[in-house]
Amino acid sequence: MQQEVTSVSRKQENLYTAPAAVYVITAEDIRRRGFNNIPEALAMAPGVQVRAIDGNKWSIGVRGHSGIYSNKLLVQIDGRSIYTPTFSGVYWDQHEIPMSDIERIEVIRGSGATLWGANAVNGIINIITKHTSDSQGAKIQASAGNQDDGSASIRYGDQINENTFFRINAQRKETDSNSRYDGLGDANDSTTNHSLHVRLDSELSETDSIELSAGLHDNKTQQTVSVLNMPPPSFFSINNQDQVDLKSFYLKGNWKHLHQNGVQSNLQVFIDHYDRKELYLEQDLTTYDLDYQLTLPALGSHNLILGMGYRRVDADYLNSYAVSILPNEANMDLYSFYAQDEYIIVPEQLSLTFGSKFEHHDFTGWEIQPNVRIAYSPAPGHFTWGAISKAVRTPSIAERGSNIQGGLTFPSTTWVNGSMEIDAENVTSYEVGYRYFSSNLYTFDAAFFYNDYDDYLSFEQINPITFQMGNKLSGKSYGVELTSVWQLSASVQLAASYSYLDVEMEADNDSTDPFSAEVLNNSYAKNSVKLHSSWDINQKWSLDTWLYYYDEIRTPSNYALFTNLTVEEAITVNARLAWSINHNLELALKANNIFDASTLESVGESLSTPTEIDRSIALSVIWDF
Repeated sequence: MQQEVTSVSRKQENLYTAPAAVYVITAEDIRRRGFNNIPEALAMAPGVQVRAIDGNKWSIGVRGHSGIYSNKLLVQIDGRSIYTPTFSGVYWDQHEIPMSDIERIEVIRGSGATLWGANAVNGIINIITKHTSDSQGAKIQASAGNQDDGSASIRYGDQINENTFFRINAQRKETDSNSRYDGLGDANDSTTNHSLHVRLDSELSETDSIELSAGLHDNKTQQTVSVLNMPPPSFFSINNQDQVDLKSFYLKGNWKHLHQNGVQSNLQVFIDHYDRKELYLEQDLTTYDLDYQLTLPALGSHNLILGMGYRRVDADYLNSYAVSILPNEANMDLYSFYAQDEYIIVPEQLSLTFGSKFEHHDFTGWEIQPNVRIAYSPAPGHFTWGAISKAVRTPSIAERGSNIQGGLTFPSTTWVNGSMEIDAENVTSYEVGYRYFSSNLYTFDAAFFYNDYDDYLSFEQINPITFQMGNKLSGKSYGVELTSVWQLSASVQLAASYSYLDVEMEADNDSTDPFSAEVLNNSYAKNSVKLHSSWDINQKWSLDTWLYYYDEIRTPSNYALFTNLTVEEAITVNARLAWSINHNLELALKANNIFDASTLESVGESLSTPTEIDRSIALSVIWDF
């Protein structure tokens, strides 16, 4: 069985013999289920909790610690990191890419900091798009429904010469608003997104290849926020209807070269810029990144990977009374070196991988992130692995210097200040796993983990309404993730996963943080179940269904002032029925949340309003020519 992955070891290897908890969402998974965005696709992965906060914001976490500002994940698109240094998380609404261009999404649960660096604390999500030679010709997609106000994309790919291919993709998405939790009308969370993506791949010679890509985004996203816009004695400004204006672009180049001595080198550079304007903060941020890697030929039983990287961030902020980044101009430099060796003890049976990342950050100085993994295959089709890793999350720009409105506590409001003394968060991870894959009809995967956190972000209470960020939380998380896939026949496939998670955080003895541990210990579902079925009814018709079950989530809400909100345990059922009219034309009907008119998936967070996600039904057409 062959499914290649690259995110575990920064080189191609078989999914089923990769020594990590890895899951791959394939292009076929995306096509058959008609996923409209990356968060919707990520929801099918075991151990990943994806909850919609509203129509354009998501709480996404791997092995806990999720939220709108979740910062324990490293997310990349074709190796280009998309996290924002403002808060070390991802603005998911900024990264609308054509889903039909995605080859696969590799989801690594667990630390990957040795090769990928800071922020790869609880997991890595690597979105890999198709080579342009695999997306030739024209493709038009269009959809409309009760929540889809009309979306369309057009892609064209062609061949310049025997070894050079390109594609261009233009996309427009428009979604309608969902419902407010309090029943007072719609949630003002509609979106209008425009994007343009181009890519070129060329084999320059037998030893050299290049990839060039670029993208533009122009998005207008509606949101409802609760902020105190002016100093007292003004009234509270709750449930403001606001529009987020976003303009962004990226440029990326990648050069691969095979040297005469067998060494493979890979040089990647990119520039990523965004200009984001919303009621409480305007951001103008540019990232410059360079990464160089050497993959050495086998030296006896050793397979070595060496690399270095440099990143520069320039940021400007226009502050408001509610949110201030201090100072309002920030610059950040990060450089790193890494090395990893895979030692083959017994060929195709036993190996040991060890290495470390050495990373220097302007805010925290040098960080060392080592890793050791062992892989053992006792018999064909059986694979076991174990790992011990250390990872860090470096502070964001906002954590180093800011003044941010917290929850509204009538007749005042709380405030959170950044701190120049804040340090990196640390985690030591212990993992073991087992896979069975000897048959093309059945696979099974089990992963067990224990994470030990220290110097975790806390909010130290200075006075009744003022908090300052610190590093005075510690704790642990542990759990299990089980996944099975059955190929019942040539036309029917079933997949199931179960995940159990427990998070136990506590404040240090000298901490004055009154609430963070409680929030972290309750802001996730302990138990989750995911079921998927794919049925090719005949040569023309296919039916896909997927069901998600989550435990209840109970977290103090900044929206509800003096009360808590609970996200009840829930089962959501989704389906897509597709009709292949001919080889080039497909018509499909998709329904999300079939049995509930609307569902509260998240309690809302600071500045945001709890929103019920409405049932959606949409008709789509795909035409290849």
